[in-house]
Amino acid sequence: MKTNSLNLKNNLTTSISFIFTLFSLFATNQISAQGLFDTCFTKKFKLKINATKSIDTCAKDIQLTVSYTGKPSYIYWSDGYYGGTRIVNKSGDYQVVAYDSVYCMDTSNHVKVTLNDNYISVYSWGKSGPDISLCNNEEVILNCYSTNKIRWNTGDTISSLTVSKSGKYFAIAKSLNGCYDTSMVYNIRTIDFNNIKIKANGDTILCQGDSVQLEATGISGKMGWYPSYSYDKKIFAKTSGTYSVYAYDSLSGCSGYSNRITVQIITPPTEKLCMVTVDTVLNRNKLVWEKSAGMRIVSYNIYKESNFAGIFDLLGSVSFDSTSHFIDTTSNPKQRPFTYYIAAVDSCGNESEETKYYTHTTLHLSANLGVSGENNLNWSDYLGIYPLNTYFIYRSNKGGAFKALGSVASTVHSYTDLTPPSGSNRYYIGIVGNTDCQGAKTVINSNMVAFGFLNAEKLNASKINISPNPFNDNLNIQNAPIGSVLKIYNTQGQILHEEKCTQADVNLNLKELSSGLYFLNVGNSYTTKIIKN
Repeated sequence: MKTNSLNLKNNLTTSISFIFTLFSLFATNQISAQGLFDTCFTKKFKLKINATKSIDTCAKDIQLTVSYTGKPSYIYWSDGYYGGTRIVNKSGDYQVVAYDSVYCMDTSNHVKVTLNDNYISVYSWGKSGPDISLCNNEEVILNCYSTNKIRWNTGDTISSLTVSKSGKYFAIAKSLNGCYDTSMVYNIRTIDFNNIKIKANGDTILCQGDSVQLEATGISGKMGWYPSYSYDKKIFAKTSGTYSVYAYDSLSGCSGYSNRITVQIITPPTEKLCMVTVDTVLNRNKLVWEKSAGMRIVSYNIYKESNFAGIFDLLGSVSFDSTSHFIDTTSNPKQRPFTYYIAAVDSCGNESEETKYYTHTTLHLSANLGVSGENNLNWSDYLGIYPLNTYFIYRSNKGGAFKALGSVASTVHSYTDLTPPSGSNRYYIGIVGNTDCQGAKTVINSNMVAFGFLNAEKLNASKINISPNPFNDNLNIQNAPIGSVLKIYNTQGQILHEEKCTQADVNLNLKELSSGLYFLNVGNSYTTKIIKN
């Protein structure tokens, strides 16, 4: 290109010199000079650009060709290009000049060319186009540079367009001569991992051994669960923990986390007995505990040690909705000490294994009369309360109230009442200690022993007769002390029937009781088992 322009410059300089030479010859030799002018300034080559005088087009470039006759040595365009055919990519006035070997010159017609002068380009900040992925509500700014006014395909006319939605984006420019030009098309893809959700298809508070299905939605790429390390959209959660999903799109590099779901596997709690005492009315061992709410407990199983050490038999079961105690009707606390534990049972039937290590063994009191009339007391250790510091000795004389007679350290297991008062005397051993029931101090009683003659109440009690036993709906009581209170208990120590004896013979209609074992108590000294068919 530069060579052609340089040649043109040199040739034009030569032509101008040649013209001056012609004028000089004309001045000195008018006849000879006139001949030379006639030769050089005629339309020797008949140059013609094959276009109209004015070309107005929306094309970016056009091809121009010059036609001629003869054999010109040089053909130059007015903008310096060389040759008979060329591509014009700029608006302007175009003409062709031709020379022969002696530098005689011929010119073509003029052609005015008007092209689409638009320049338009779109580029993005921070993202390389034209295919762009946006992660989790990201945005990208598309910038447009143009020599003329622009309009985006969205209708916006601003130079910088903020994009946050999927779609195709491009700009259009309009030139002064009404031509339109379109930029590169940007393909935007949005990937919103904030739409990743997980849901539980069931309860998330479960019993041990159960599971709940967790399901992930809104995921199109790769994914993985935490903490279960599964890549399926549905999993079964079997352990306690907080579950979520991590998703990754390898094409865009986008990633994100879902919401979280906490799964709680409830194992049966390690329930402990608060104490085992002797019910003073029923004269049977009474187990007491405290219920744990919110643990899906439906019942409590009560276990008693068999005749083999460490081997326990299921004694009974108490509903969670019932009172939290149990009367052991199968054992007589006067006979020997007994060992128990309880186990909570959840709604799935699971039972805590650890509770068997939290046993309670009852106090067992025995007595004998000394050679000098003293009353000797001996008892076994109560096991299940730690620390246990002191045993208290209680005495009742002639059916009166029990009063503390003395106390000994928990390492001592005997006591002698050296000078007991005359008449009948009853004794029991008690413990005041911190139990597993809210830290409250509770008195635990042993069985009761008696010395001396029976009082009138006991004599009357020995005459009481119950029939039939077992019974169907009616129970007859004969020789009941008039004025005494009659009570019927279930095996949990709950009073189901109570009335005052206004006569010695009483007929009870117990149709409302269901079949089973009950206790009948008359006054303060008579208690017996009754069975309804």
